[in-house]
Amino acid sequence: RTGHPDPQASQRNRFGAVQTLRVSGIFGAVGLIVAAVAPTSGLAIAGFAIAGIGVATMVPIMDPNTQKQLRDSEGLLMYMTRHSPETLRLTGVVIKSVLQNIKNDPNQAVK
Repeated sequence: RTGHPDPQASQRNRFGAVQTLRVSGIFGAVGLIVAAVAPTSGLAIAGFAIAGIGVATMVPIMDPNTQKQLRDSEGLLMYMTRHSPETLRLTGVVIKSVLQNIKNDPNQAVK
């Protein structure tokens, strides 16, 4: 096998794909619940971090093609997966909405 090793392969082989998805789903759900009910922004960020850990281990199991190295029409190695452009676009949308809310919120103004 060429390219980067699959970081979830040992976890998947050790616990099985179904069990790994269950535990990852629990991490994701708990993280989002913590973020939703968090009284402070620090706890909300921690909740999103926990959710991110859960989701990050789900994606390679549900779509094994995310780990494959792709080549363009000239045969050059592409370092961004096929999901990356859409992921970057959605991340920008989320960051833009958060920054707009912070900018317009008088309680969070920089002093």
